[in-house]
Amino acid sequence: MPFPWFRKRKGRQPPEPPFGQNVQQSMLSHAEERLAAWLRTNIDASWASMVNSYVVEESRVCAEALPYRIYLYDLEDPLGQLGYEALQRRRDAPGDVFEHKQGSLGGKRVGIFMYRVR
Repeated sequence: MPFPWFRKRKGRQPPEPPFGQNVQQSMLSHAEERLAAWLRTNIDASWASMVNSYVVEESRVCAEALPYRIYLYDLEDPLGQLGYEALQRRRDAPGDVFEHKQGSLGGKRVGIFMYRVR
């Protein structure tokens, strides 16, 4: 075989998904759980079952049960950092932003932005 590094080694585990996918999956789960908990506490327990989530871009995910929405930004990604910093320029109505802070998720820095869509 001319390229021995392509051979499959015996006893090896299947490859892990790319690192970015693991981060996105963790961010999606965290966003869903955080929004569902907030809805159960502040709105009504039945709203928690309406939460759905999706990847917006590599460094940002969203979970929502409209009109309530949460974005999580990967602050270790330059685009995530830029997107999160852009939130400082938003002019939301008083009382529409419920959470705007930085935190940690699995050892990674994340930005959290939860608000009501108008």
